Amino acid sequence: MNALTGLNLVEKYNEMSRNDLVSSVLNPEGELILTLCKTSWVRVLVIRKSSAPDSIEVELSLPDCDAFGMRPYPREYVDTLLWGVKKHLDYLERLLSKGFRLDLVGNDCLWTASYELDESPKVEFFELLVPPSC
Repeated sequence: MNALTGLNLVEKYNEMSRNDLVSSVLNPEGELILTLCKTSWVRVLVIRKSSAPDSIEVELSLPDCDAFGMRPYPREYVDTLLWGVKKHLDYLERLLSKGFRLDLVGNDCLWTASYELDESPKVEFFELLVPPSC
């Protein structure tokens, strides 16, 4: 499997942006929501509307924590999970420092980082979106 890069993401975004909104199935808010990339921690979405520029939404949540099917969890699993939380909070902090709006959604406290695109983004923007590997 190839490592995810900003170049991979910009190519996929450019392909997605060619989708015709008129012939697409939109949600009730008039949006077309496409998944740019997904990991066990992160989902990066492209939200397209005919009435507004595209936006990017990054969703961050804990991965499925029932990996071993036992409790208490083994210490090495807990250490790995804590390390992943730290890496992903750093990721959110980087997004925030580059102009993303941060929010918490729902009872499960899903972290979201949103950014409205005002022009065709450059590869450097997509490098920023590449989630940490765990």
